[in-house]
Amino acid sequence: MGKKILIVLFRLAIAAGILTACADNKIDFTEESEYHAYGKTWKYSTIEHHSRRWEFFTTHGVMGNVDLIDQDVFLEADGGERIPVHDRLYALQKDGSFRKINCCDDSSTVANVYSVNDKLFVFFLQRKESVTNCFVYPAGQPDNEKLPPGKQINWIEFFGEFDPGSGVFRVNSFFAGDVDWAAETGPNWKQLWAKESLADYRKRIYLHRTSFNCAK
Repeated sequence: MGKKILIVLFRLAIAAGILTACADNKIDFTEESEYHAYGKTWKYSTIEHHSRRWEFFTTHGVMGNVDLIDQDVFLEADGGERIPVHDRLYALQKDGSFRKINCCDDSSTVANVYSVNDKLFVFFLQRKESVTNCFVYPAGQPDNEKLPPGKQINWIEFFGEFDPGSGVFRVNSFFAGDVDWAAETGPNWKQLWAKESLADYRKRIYLHRTSFNCAK
């Protein structure tokens, strides 16, 4: 019986290798914008590498096809360096240092760059443990870490402001969700939200960002 199971698993492993080798791959140039910040004009573009491959132990079953995404995000100033945003993210840690972090390797963690008040900032979703050991939490959930693992919210909305001197984005704030939108924008705030774009929403919450608590 045990030998039969091993043979079946061996055949499945061979099939997985063949199917993985034949994985579908596609490249999309998904966005291109122009921003004005720091006295310069910046060209912003993203490239997404989509692929599908066969894997064991997928999130929707024991085995099957899995859709993967890997994103490259670029900034380029007039006559200047082409900056790979996805490779220039540094997050604040408890010891005061900024640690390089990974981004944009999942459909949930793709990054976007926006311009507000003559500054550039990056927005992305990521798990706390992948970014910082400082105290941060999902919007409206300051007690998230006290919940059982199965009930915790994994994704946090992070922001990083661009430092034109060093060419890096310093990630040291997040959206805590502690905003009284009715008091700020009036009783019809939900109707206003329904009309705004995703970019407008992210710019708005950026203006209400909260700094990492690295003393807690």
